[in-house]
Amino acid sequence: MLSYLTCLNWSRWLLCFAVVPTCVFTSSMAPAWAQEAVITEEVDESVPPDPPAPEDCPEAENKVVLGPVAKFTEKESGFSYRARVDTGAKTCSIHATKVKIEDANKKSMIKNIGKKVSFELESTDGKKKRVTTTIADTVRVKTTNSDAIQRRYKVWLTLSYGDVERRVHVTLNDRSHMKYPLLIGRNLLCGTFLVDVSVEPVAEQIADNEEVEIEDDEEEDESEG
Repeated sequence: MLSYLTCLNWSRWLLCFAVVPTCVFTSSMAPAWAQEAVITEEVDESVPPDPPAPEDCPEAENKVVLGPVAKFTEKESGFSYRARVDTGAKTCSIHATKVKIEDANKKSMIKNIGKKVSFELESTDGKKKRVTTTIADTVRVKTTNSDAIQRRYKVWLTLSYGDVERRVHVTLNDRSHMKYPLLIGRNLLCGTFLVDVSVEPVAEQIADNEEVEIEDDEEEDESEG
């Protein structure tokens, strides 16, 4: 009988040791510092991490400020023009006459891309000079006061404003009926200039009947003309 009771006591003692580790590590039986650590961890998990810092935007101080009219120079001719600055225009445009293309394809303007082209520029005081460059592309355009669509050549020209000089696509056009022989579009402005319409007098902000580029999603359907 004594032996049986001894074994029973030892069994209870061993059972207690088996249960104690589980009891000790429950949150209700943990010491205060351990309970605080658990609570803090749970709160941290419920709060989303801070979002990454956004990339810095270019500061306005690093860009050149233009008014709606600004003086630009075409490098090869050396002619300077009071140009209309138009953030609504995709590409620059210049008044050019007597356009001649080397080995021109008279049936397809598109097939003349990459060929040498020369044309005449005229300064504000009436001087004229021929400029030679390369046809970079063609574009279909329509004027803002008409539904007529025409195809124009884009050429490479270097335009400068003060110390800023950029080689960009410029559309050749007859701008003799427009106030400004040179139009500055977004392809030159982008990344370099900011436009402030208050820089020039209101009288200078009168818009020409400018042309708007349209998506060139159709095959060429007209001759060079």
